[in-house]
Amino acid sequence: MNAIPTLNLDGIVNAKDQENVHVLEKLQMKLEIDELQGENKRLSQEVQQLRIMTKTFDKMLTTSQLKQLSSDGDRACWNTEDSAYAACLHTVGLRTLQLYKGFPLPDEHNSQTAQTTAGTLDFVLNLLSYSVGLDDEATICVLSFDKMRVDSEHKPKSRKGTVPAPENYVQVAMVQGLKQPWKQPIYFDYNTSMTAEILNELIRKIYTAGYTVVAVVCDVGPTNYKLWSALRISPEKSWFPHPVDADLNVFVFADVPHLLSDLRFHFLNCGFMWGEKLIGARAIKETLKHFSQSDHSSIWKLRREDLTIGGPERRKVELAKKLLCHTTVFAIKRCLCLKLHVSNGAETAEFVEMVYSWFQLFNSKVSTSTCVLCSVLQQMSAWMTTRIKPGPKAERWPFQEGILISNSSLDVFRVYLAEKYDMEDVVTSRLSQDHLEDFFCAMRAGSIGDHPTPKEFESRLRKYILDNTSVRILRTLPTGITGGTCTPPNS
Repeated sequence: MNAIPTLNLDGIVNAKDQENVHVLEKLQMKLEIDELQGENKRLSQEVQQLRIMTKTFDKMLTTSQLKQLSSDGDRACWNTEDSAYAACLHTVGLRTLQLYKGFPLPDEHNSQTAQTTAGTLDFVLNLLSYSVGLDDEATICVLSFDKMRVDSEHKPKSRKGTVPAPENYVQVAMVQGLKQPWKQPIYFDYNTSMTAEILNELIRKIYTAGYTVVAVVCDVGPTNYKLWSALRISPEKSWFPHPVDADLNVFVFADVPHLLSDLRFHFLNCGFMWGEKLIGARAIKETLKHFSQSDHSSIWKLRREDLTIGGPERRKVELAKKLLCHTTVFAIKRCLCLKLHVSNGAETAEFVEMVYSWFQLFNSKVSTSTCVLCSVLQQMSAWMTTRIKPGPKAERWPFQEGILISNSSLDVFRVYLAEKYDMEDVVTSRLSQDHLEDFFCAMRAGSIGDHPTPKEFESRLRKYILDNTSVRILRTLPTGITGGTCTPPNS
């Protein structure tokens, strides 16, 4: 009987096992791939959420705050911008500060870097650079500077045995927007006059912060005359090149309200030559006498006491606005129509009308037509180039040079802005020191004397800067957080 062949069962079992192993390996690899794909998808979603969060908080938080949010508890390295930002949030109020609860902020010790010390206020420039992207039109600005008296403080002797010189005045430089109504002090120093080196350095730092200075405004004091000479400013060339970009120009303007005050002072003090005739206070006094008896006396707000005010009060701009205005022209012409005697009344009325039109041109908050602008500037400049000072000497008063330089600058300034920045309209009221005078009033408020001490000035300056900057920070927050957009302070 033949033997039955046996099968190699071990080989069959091994083959099935190997096939099962391959299946299991494929399943395991598929599970691992699915797991990795799920992890990749989750990480992609986290990255997308992080990008959305970064984009959302980019205008609310500084770069250091964003880095601190994404770090694993590392120690924060705060800079001046972060400290000033935190100080501004404290100034806005507790309600806004509570909205930032949970976000990293510099503590009170680190916020001390936002202090005000003599020289350039670098932390202010950092804050300006932080908000430079809000509006490109806000980067075109005007730089103005002036002095304010301070009460000197008693100082102890130094180690060398000498007593430091007392601070008699403080020089302040402020920058404000030409197109947008914002302003901020950027420099102060005691017993220091503005020089070409300091001015160019300020313009450089402002340019580095992302802003372009297109005009400089100051009064016609003796120290500013030296500055004009150093910059080679004259009625024929009323601008100087930008210290960073040679293709840009910086135009020089004299403060028109101060010029109007000088016009009033000399008009009442000695009079002006209008052609061959002398015009002055006599015509105004005769008009006041006639006009006080008429039915139109309530229209003219000028009083005889306003002509005899002495001391520093006589230099007030408000008195100049009250005298050299359209109501004065109306009063003189009314007397002439009634055949009442007014010494050189027609010439005086023509002079006041010309000065009033010129001042309104430089103090306008709306656009002025080119024809009117050229006519007023030409008429005023033509009279300034003649001999207006009574007496044999033909020398000019300082305010004449200031008027000629301002007229020359404005005539070219409009064309320059239209070509460089496509700006057809110019708010000429921002080419003055009115905002700087308002700042000085804020610094004097609450002082025991007429003027603040250096410590009082620095304390109030810091509060003023933070209050102004708070508005710019609030404008970066979403509307739902602040309850609406914040309007900037009036300039």
